[in-house]
Amino acid sequence: MVTREEMSDAAFPLEFVRGVPVVTAPGEIDISNAAALAVALLEAAADGHATFVVDLTRTRFCDTAGLNVLVRGHKRALAEGGELRLVIPSVPVLRAFAVAGIDRAIPHFATIDEALAQTPAVVIRVRRRNLSPERRILADLLVSHPLDADACDPGSSEPGRQGTAGAVGAQMGRKSGR
Repeated sequence: MVTREEMSDAAFPLEFVRGVPVVTAPGEIDISNAAALAVALLEAAADGHATFVVDLTRTRFCDTAGLNVLVRGHKRALAEGGELRLVIPSVPVLRAFAVAGIDRAIPHFATIDEALAQTPAVVIRVRRRNLSPERRILADLLVSHPLDADACDPGSSEPGRQGTAGAVGAQMGRKSGR
């Protein structure tokens, strides 16, 4: 059985499951609460927790503002030597992440247990001052260009591919009736 300690009563509660921070997302993530998600991710990454989980079990809708925050959080975690892991049991939500290509960029799992299977509770962070100037620039790019994967990985672009935000907005708007 998974032991959970509730840390917050906010819209995005932060809990520790087996020593790993887990942010629980609500039914919808959109422009109205994306900033609160960003704050929750920063809290999850505090105190040396470079690897953390976002539980999207209850989430049925996530617009591009929410996707942007999740990608930024993952890139920040990578720059700190960890990663953000998503729990996405819902096929429609996973489909939206696939349309955006985020399913290939951020590790995702069907359950919290799967997400935690090989996740260290605390990762020693690499300080940017120890990085070479070239690596420092790359780390800054990863954090400052959250949805522009082509800027960081030119080999990943596909000719004729619609922009990520437009594709997700079109897909999610069509699916959700918005």
